[in-house]
Amino acid sequence: MKTIILIVITFVLSSIHCKSQDFFQIKGTVANDYEGYIFLSYGAIRDSALVKNKNFSFEGRVDYPIESRLHIKDRPSSSSFFLENSSMEITVTINNPITHINSITGNKTAGIEADLMEFFEEFESDTEFALKLYNKLDTIFIENPRNQFCGMILSDIAMDPILNYEQVSNLFSKLDLTVQDKEYVESIGVSLAKLKNFKIGTKFKSFELPDTNGNLINTSYFKDKILLVEFWASWCGPCIQSNPELRKLYDNYSHDGFEIFGVSLDSDKKAWIKAIEKDGLSWVNTIAQEGWRNDVVKALGIQYVPSNYLIDRNGNILAINIKPEELKIKLDEIFK
Repeated sequence: MKTIILIVITFVLSSIHCKSQDFFQIKGTVANDYEGYIFLSYGAIRDSALVKNKNFSFEGRVDYPIESRLHIKDRPSSSSFFLENSSMEITVTINNPITHINSITGNKTAGIEADLMEFFEEFESDTEFALKLYNKLDTIFIENPRNQFCGMILSDIAMDPILNYEQVSNLFSKLDLTVQDKEYVESIGVSLAKLKNFKIGTKFKSFELPDTNGNLINTSYFKDKILLVEFWASWCGPCIQSNPELRKLYDNYSHDGFEIFGVSLDSDKKAWIKAIEKDGLSWVNTIAQEGWRNDVVKALGIQYVPSNYLIDRNGNILAINIKPEELKIKLDEIFK
């Protein structure tokens, strides 16, 4: 989860001093050589400013802190920030086509982000981390129900089984949904359904998908095995990076009764088969060619890859989104 937070906080924060006001002012600086317009996009609005002598500025008003991006025309930004009514100073680097935010001051939400990152770094390995995280977020959400950052961070955190259904549901109820981004709200809804229907210790709902030969393979065929149902794709970098570790675990424990049921979200069958052969994935491999729209993927609440479920011999869920190093510990406990 620290990785998610670090992705969210993609710019370097200097000292933050915020003064309450009912409009925003941005004084911007481009760190490298750039001539032309820079754009500020938030909601349905896209404003522009001419960069002169590496400087630019924006003024306006927002009704609540809203996710925003600085970019050059029709090009992406590598980092977002939350625009709010305050006087901000922002430094960016523009390497066509990417605009990257290096630093931002005068932004309250940036301070909340920085504080939350420090919290993760200090407490993520704590045995009471989940409860401390819930209490931390509860305070933030009560104080900032109309801040879109809260919807975004809950969307990210709810994807992993760090917080339980009741905790995520309670945090969700604190948000003003009239201003939260619909994409994040929908994502939280999917996560809540997953947390409610797929709890550790409950029965895993079996499914079937076609293998490389087009034959339908059902997860129930492996009811006497310790089964890892692994969702991945050939285009997913983290998936490819974890394959050697999974292969090592499979080689070491398959003779004891450990099995892997791979589910690819590839739309390109040739790319899927090529990745299987290249990485030497000798376990059962199936494909959900509709990707995120596949009924199995939607029913199991899969929102990113790699994702997985670890199932015991009785068909009960042992773990959700377990990492290879954690899986090794679990398998050692089971097969010792």
